[in-house]
Amino acid sequence: MKKKSSFIAAAIALVMITSWGVARTNKPILTIPEVPASNPLIGIWEMTVQGNATYLYKYAISDGTWVTNGNIDRGFLNFTFSPTTGAYIKNADGTFSYRERGWTYTRGGVCNGSFESTGTFELDATGTSFSGPGVFKLVDLNGGTILTENFTVTAVKIPV
Repeated sequence: MKKKSSFIAAAIALVMITSWGVARTNKPILTIPEVPASNPLIGIWEMTVQGNATYLYKYAISDGTWVTNGNIDRGFLNFTFSPTTGAYIKNADGTFSYRERGWTYTRGGVCNGSFESTGTFELDATGTSFSGPGVFKLVDLNGGTILTENFTVTAVKIPV
């Protein structure tokens, strides 16, 4: 019982000393970094990609990065596609440039290449949609181009 009382007394003393130091200096012991301005891209988006056909995607966008998956990812060119990871930056003119990449597999699950999409998009004034051009490139494991396709994206933000 004496050990428990000593521990409690030590804990109380530590809290009092810490509080006294804060009150005396008017400076907090722990400072929390300032939260950056809100990024309107952060959230869940539904995207329509118009190229040689129409593809539908779901995007989870965070600050500077995203993850996505599409309705074509289990059958385009008889391949299976991994989820895609991407990154974006805001350009001086207010548009955004991006690059996203993923892996391709045979129907049997053997990795047979990768893919990449690059492009730009512009966010509308309300921050609830964006659109722009891009290029999709599919390559084999040796880097040989299998397919290149130009496309246009249109995305709508889903309220949380």
